[in-house]
Amino acid sequence: MSQKAFYFNADDCVGCKTCVAACKDINHLQPGGGLYRKVYEYHSGGWNKVTENGMTFDVPDISIYFVSNSCNHCADPICVTVCPYGANEKRADGVVYKDSSKCIGALCLQCVNSCPYHAPVLRPDTGRTGKCNFCTETDYRVDSTHNVPACVSACLNRALDYGDLAALQAKYGTNNANIAPLPSSHQTKPSVVIIPNKTNPDKGMGRVVNETEIGGKVVNRT
Repeated sequence: MSQKAFYFNADDCVGCKTCVAACKDINHLQPGGGLYRKVYEYHSGGWNKVTENGMTFDVPDISIYFVSNSCNHCADPICVTVCPYGANEKRADGVVYKDSSKCIGALCLQCVNSCPYHAPVLRPDTGRTGKCNFCTETDYRVDSTHNVPACVSACLNRALDYGDLAALQAKYGTNNANIAPLPSSHQTKPSVVIIPNKTNPDKGMGRVVNETEIGGKVVNRT
């Protein structure tokens, strides 16, 4: 079975959120109605004591980077397992597809509450949940009109890519979501390739500083 996947390079992401805007536009997401793609602003580090000429100073040792993430079309998608109405399915091409016509929305929310990446969101305009379907049913249709999803096409720094997982791994490596603040990849085996930020690495004790913007906290990485 093939597996469609995203690639993200944290070294190249400047946090412009053009990918978020493109996703909102193509999926007709309303203001305050949740995001299919989120950009986490992650700060970590602290202060180090440095002594020079007999005097001690507190010197900042911090890192700031961004992580763009959406549905990762996992190998073991928990949203498929927990949905009692079959609204989520793993297709032959690896896409974890959300059929909103089968969703009962706020009366259930099993997928919303179980996904470690907070990919499914409740849409106030439809009363049902939705998420990234790789632009397979939007005006941007990757299977007939365009070669890549809207978020990938919009990325100014080419921090995002899309394709078959095996091809992406051959090109970029096999790291799959091993980056803070995303949860451990062991939970659902995300179909994604991520290049961590090497020039500004996580220095520990970090936190997401834009939780209100992205619609909630991320889960623990353990």
